[in-house]
Amino acid sequence: MKVQQVTTYRGHQLPVDDLVWSPDGTLLASSSDTSIHIWRPRTGELLHVLGGRETNAQALCWSPDGTLLAAASLEVWEVATERRVFLCQEHDQQLLSIAWSPDGSLLAEGGYDGVVTLREALTGTYVSTCVEREEPIWTLAWSPNGHLLAYGSYQEVQVWSVQEQTAIFTNADVEGDIRKVAWSPDGRYVVAGIDYGAIQVFDMQTQRLIYRRQELAARNLRTVAWSPDGRWIASGHDFGQVVLWEAQTGRHSFTYEAQREENSVSHIIFAVAWSPDGRMLASGGSDRVVHVWEVV
Repeated sequence: MKVQQVTTYRGHQLPVDDLVWSPDGTLLASSSDTSIHIWRPRTGELLHVLGGRETNAQALCWSPDGTLLAAASLEVWEVATERRVFLCQEHDQQLLSIAWSPDGSLLAEGGYDGVVTLREALTGTYVSTCVEREEPIWTLAWSPNGHLLAYGSYQEVQVWSVQEQTAIFTNADVEGDIRKVAWSPDGRYVVAGIDYGAIQVFDMQTQRLIYRRQELAARNLRTVAWSPDGRWIASGHDFGQVVLWEAQTGRHSFTYEAQREENSVSHIIFAVAWSPDGRMLASGGSDRVVHVWEVV
């Protein structure tokens, strides 16, 4: 495996919190504090700046048709016009994750209050509460068919049936806090990224742990992402490290270390994201820079 640098984007003034590709792969949305930048991944050309005083841009997601973008402050924008469609201010505590359902009808949200809520995606109207717990919800992810919702909290991964309104899978034996969950493209597996640097992959058909892997040189995992072709899992760590794993076996394949900027005290990778065609991978973090490279 080889990686080749495509673009380095330096438009943010604060650490990069999240990265999401548009569904057609032509745009990248990157967030930093209250600011969201929409830009072209191959050239770094900035097209739109979204956000404002009320914006919490810690997590982002695109609508399936690529026309709208949602942020963890429960704001939705029409990207082409930079028009805010709605702002929903119904949470007492900060949200940490937001996810758009594959059919475009629902937004799932989770945060410090330990509640997973579903809302109508185009209006923000409350639909239902899936989960209520004492621990924060760090991460949410819809299954590719939209029937299931996976979430991660302190030392627990759970998968929820949206239609049946019940948990169909729970694993509370994780040795560490869950920072990110992601589905395999075929919807059979869930990977959980654990804070001390490991990944765990669960089979939703057998409801068993398939493997647990840790690269000793890669510390303090922050995020994970499954490639669209199902072959690779990428994880982001401290010290600017992005690790690529063979998804089928969990074998470590490659570690990329992004060079720290001269004026950056530390370099922590907070976000990694595959392009929809799986040919490019983007990462961003505490040095305020987004790196985009081709994976060959």
